[in-house]
Amino acid sequence: MRRELFGVTDAFAEFGIGRRPLPDRRAVDLRYHELAALRHPDRIGGDPLPLTRLNEARRILISNPERLLHLLQLTYPDTRTAPAFSPDFETFALVGNLENSAAAFLLKYEQADSPIAKALLHSDAIALENAFKEAREIIASLSGIAVSKIQALDSRWPDVSAGELSRAAEESAFFQKWSETLRKSSARLLGR
Repeated sequence: MRRELFGVTDAFAEFGIGRRPLPDRRAVDLRYHELAALRHPDRIGGDPLPLTRLNEARRILISNPERLLHLLQLTYPDTRTAPAFSPDFETFALVGNLENSAAAFLLKYEQADSPIAKALLHSDAIALENAFKEAREIIASLSGIAVSKIQALDSRWPDVSAGELSRAAEESAFFQKWSETLRKSSARLLGR
């Protein structure tokens, strides 16, 4: 099924660039600025839709999972692929445990009824912040490996199967989700 949010059926065509797993990000950004200037509502009679479509196309192109799924839909429109990526359980558990630990710490912190009780939790907060830092480093490393795999697909393009695109999209989606989960939980912890 093709994605047609705001009329964007082909984000690559919206930018006038060739379809591929990993387009040059700098070229996408430069092209965006050129096209945004041409499509700005003030320049084209007040219609916001062309710029909205451009923004949606850019959002797709700069997100590895979104772009790869979009490319999969464009290249293999009738292909239904089964989930091809199984996340590493240890990493999955690490992220989930950290999220739970941060929530439990914040509950303790909120229930602390005096400044001294809150101060006594300081060492726990530092330990959690360090654990989040280590987890972010692990996810960043794994994300780097996933990007290397996308680069390998890009170097073989168009000789890439639907399954390979699907797997790369799923893997990138997991790392993106885990990074976002860690970022949000860490921000809540720091914002206490």
